[in-house]
Amino acid sequence: MAIANACKDLMGASYVPVSGGKFLCSKTGRQEVLPDLCVAKYLVTGNLFRRFVAYLDGCYRECEEFCLPGMFRTQLNIIAESNSWGADFKNYFRKEKDLSVLFGSLYGDNDRFNGDDQPVVGVNQYAAKAYCLWLSMLENEGLDTGLYFLPTDQLWEAAAAGMNSRKYPWPKEKGSPSRVLAHYGAMGADSGAKPISAYSNAEGQTPTGICGMVGNVLTWTDSYFDDRTFSLRGSAWFDSVDRLRCSFRGEHFHPTVRVNFVGFRVWRKEQCREKGRGEIFHNNNGRSV
Repeated sequence: MAIANACKDLMGASYVPVSGGKFLCSKTGRQEVLPDLCVAKYLVTGNLFRRFVAYLDGCYRECEEFCLPGMFRTQLNIIAESNSWGADFKNYFRKEKDLSVLFGSLYGDNDRFNGDDQPVVGVNQYAAKAYCLWLSMLENEGLDTGLYFLPTDQLWEAAAAGMNSRKYPWPKEKGSPSRVLAHYGAMGADSGAKPISAYSNAEGQTPTGICGMVGNVLTWTDSYFDDRTFSLRGSAWFDSVDRLRCSFRGEHFHPTVRVNFVGFRVWRKEQCREKGRGEIFHNNNGRSV
């Protein structure tokens, strides 16, 4: 199947095409057939996530040309009533009318954890899904609300390990983990997530060009671990070297949990957005974006 060219979303984030095919899943021990997709080159940053929160707060008017706030809230209502984000989302959605509070980061104004170039943390899974929904509705006015999405456990591993099931995300010839390849085992003054620019070089990338799949922060998936919690994949800045393996699984949280070592990365369907709709790069709320 043909792969779409590398592209950007309306916020300017870059996506890398990843070829589908047969993939041996370490969890099930079975071969899974996966589609062609595009994966965000970087984790969602504090910079990008603040634009979303500004939109929810009514302070990002440029976006309203593409997705009226009422349309977004209506879609969230549909999701809540249908239980498509799980049975617990309905009660979560009903408890707070202010969407910027409901989906905001716990560390939104804390530059130690949510600097513009750091991965956004302190966001729960519902906020990550809402961000993906927002991107989808911005791009196609609600025609495909699943254009952008969180990965399943299997999709994450396939993007990290490749179809040949690498032990680590980077090419085999790079060898064992090092501080050049990933941010892990950090203590004291070195603790906390590094800016994504610190790992934007080619050293720790996957062969397809995806940065920071392990180390720095864990990321949400859309795969249940049990009846009420979801799997997290990757590893955090404080994790030991054995947790940098693409096959590692350990953490799982309820979708309302917000902590300073969990963020998210966006996946998208393979087709690129229609030509002629430029990216939105304007200031909002006085913050640099």
